[in-house]
Amino acid sequence: MPIDLIVFDGLSGGDLKQIVFIEVKTEKKLNLTEREKEVRECILKKK
Repeated sequence: MPIDLIVFDGLSGGDLKQIVFIEVKTEKKLNLTEREKEVRECILKKK
């Protein structure tokens, strides 16, 4: 939590291209928890 899935694109083929963090939301309105907001800010600041 708060990340639902992590994708290691290309890793099985020996050529890691990117790492993708996936959060699955089912509601139309995006209501982020404080923890999710922290993760979003960290990603936006490229930390």
